[in-house]
Amino acid sequence: MSYAIYSQNTPLLASIIKKYEIAYVLLDTSVIAPVSDPKVLFYAEIKELLQKLENESMIKKDAQFGNHLFVYKTISPDI
Repeated sequence: MSYAIYSQNTPLLASIIKKYEIAYVLLDTSVIAPVSDPKVLFYAEIKELLQKLENESMIKKDAQFGNHLFVYKTISPDI
């Protein structure tokens, strides 16, 4: 899953979600990298990937808690 995210490979991420029957994806953007540039956490790119999956009707945002915690539910017919 890490490889799919860091390579920004939406089809690979989608296939991983299907293969491992992942029902929920949780994104917590409150996690910080104390000494590093915040860009190393890849939040903007992860949000973009999740948006692409949402546009493809593979996932939908199920809940949001504040500005930092996002829960996505898969809407694959297999799950």
